[in-house]
Amino acid sequence: MEKSLSDSVARIWKGTCIALCKNWRVFALLLVTCVVVMLPTVLIKGQVAGWLKGALELGFECTTLYVICSWAMRGHAEIAQKRLLSFTLRFVVLKLLITLPAHLYFLFNLGDVIWTARDMAAVSNGNVAIEQSIIWARAMITYPMAAFVYLLAFTWLPASLVSDGGGFLDAVKRGRVVLGHNLVWFIAGPFVLKLMFEFTSVGLAELGVSILVALGGAGAGLYRLYLLFFVGAVWGAAKVLCVSTMIGIVISRAYLIGEQRLKAPV
Repeated sequence: MEKSLSDSVARIWKGTCIALCKNWRVFALLLVTCVVVMLPTVLIKGQVAGWLKGALELGFECTTLYVICSWAMRGHAEIAQKRLLSFTLRFVVLKLLITLPAHLYFLFNLGDVIWTARDMAAVSNGNVAIEQSIIWARAMITYPMAAFVYLLAFTWLPASLVSDGGGFLDAVKRGRVVLGHNLVWFIAGPFVLKLMFEFTSVGLAELGVSILVALGGAGAGLYRLYLLFFVGAVWGAAKVLCVSTMIGIVISRAYLIGEQRLKAPV
């Protein structure tokens, strides 16, 4: 079993690389579109910028997952309006299952919804202890919900691409029979990949600041600073693209294995 799981983890990484190569034209178009649309948010001040950026990232993540699941389930990336709509609605529901409980908790206990860092600063009034308690409360609520959704319910997404894919409870049943595989795949796959991007992002941010200082600042018209923002936007979009691609490979394989096990004679 251990050998089988280790081999399957290697196939997850290999499948992700193959998926990126096979669909590079679609992903290049998505990447450029995401960066071009996201760049103007740098010029927008206030909470609206955070909302727009979050919405764009979610849209980019959903589209990437759809392309990958379609490719993994059908052998080619097919954009069908009806399936895309069903996939998007399910994606929104799953994301709400992860994030909404924490927001409801804060609403009932603090009388306010905390969506962004600005919201948290407004509620805490600069009190570090309150900010830390908010962070811990959000983590204690959000992480268990994320574990439930990703490990047990996320096969609901690729199921939308199959005519007899079933509903939410069917997805949970599939998740139960492939729970061990899902746990190993998500930890050794998307989780590790995201950590790699996060650590690299810290190094790139420090490098960017050092380059700005060495060149004498942001430059006339802040062009160097805007160039740095552009590089950051490209890197952020690349992170979402690669991690979402690997998640799509994981949940597509989990769906196929789960269906095979559920339909196997007892």
